[in-house]
Amino acid sequence: MKNKIRLILILVIGICLIISIICITYNLKTIFYCIPPYKFVSRLDCRVSWYQYIPRCLTIDSKGYIYVAYDCECIAKFNSDGKMLAKWQIEGDLPGQFKHIYDLCVDSQDYIYVTDAHRIQKFDNNGNFICVVYEREKHSYKPAFDINGNMFLIKGTNSVEKFDCKGNFITKWRVVEYPSDIKIDSKGDVYVASSVTHRVEIPEADRSKGVYDEDGNYYVKDEIITHDSYISKFDSLGKVLHKNLYMKKNNGGVSRNSIALDSLGNFFILEGFSILMYDNKGNFIGKFGSYGFRNGCFQYPIGIEIDKENNIYVLDAIKHCIQKFSPKQ
Repeated sequence: MKNKIRLILILVIGICLIISIICITYNLKTIFYCIPPYKFVSRLDCRVSWYQYIPRCLTIDSKGYIYVAYDCECIAKFNSDGKMLAKWQIEGDLPGQFKHIYDLCVDSQDYIYVTDAHRIQKFDNNGNFICVVYEREKHSYKPAFDINGNMFLIKGTNSVEKFDCKGNFITKWRVVEYPSDIKIDSKGDVYVASSVTHRVEIPEADRSKGVYDEDGNYYVKDEIITHDSYISKFDSLGKVLHKNLYMKKNNGGVSRNSIALDSLGNFFILEGFSILMYDNKGNFIGKFGSYGFRNGCFQYPIGIEIDKENNIYVLDAIKHCIQKFSPKQ
């Protein structure tokens, strides 16, 4: 009888220990994920005049200079302290002019590539026009460059094309529909972010009562629209390495200029008012940022870039500033 009681006690104690270990591990993991992996460093004012032109996108070259494009078809160059060093603004349809700029990027030699409604153009880092790299058709485009000068171009709704440094076509491959951003890591692997829209019809019996819009029109909601986010990883020739490196349902999608890569192989996603950090296998590491007015918070973040020292720069269209974050040691 005593042996049975002793055995039951040992079993109960063992179960309690196992439960305790699981709880402690879970709590430590939760606490670790709650610790921001980056810290706020500084806030750089990126206004280009007394009138608050709205910034659209940014990029950073290998020397740490920051380039920002604005809705006035202007591009400004800043140093890492936020001092404006140069500005060029020529609106129009001719080569060297801009019409609805929506993307900036740099190559390994620090040439600036400006994508607008008509073409992709190449400039030196002082704003001097060099050439038209790619004429747009009816599709949307977004380029990225590897360390060898090869250009990877998002084209249309489901493909990536690769060109060598002289503009010769190499290959193309299909990606998840509606790609919105593309980045190349130091190994030449390609990360493509996509935002997929799903429309689900609501059964007639489940449709809610109709409502009036601002113009007085009466309508009944007959479908649900969701926006899902995907990030896929490919090698330099389009072979799939990770089909769903990142996937999240109904989170609004991944917008343009919303992913970035550091030199350690981690990738970052600008999602809502937070920055999410993952390793190169898609494992979540941590997050930081929130909505707010104080430093380290965002009101309308629209772009993220990382310099060679792994500092993160986030462009905020409402605050008219760039916030800098550094890794915690």
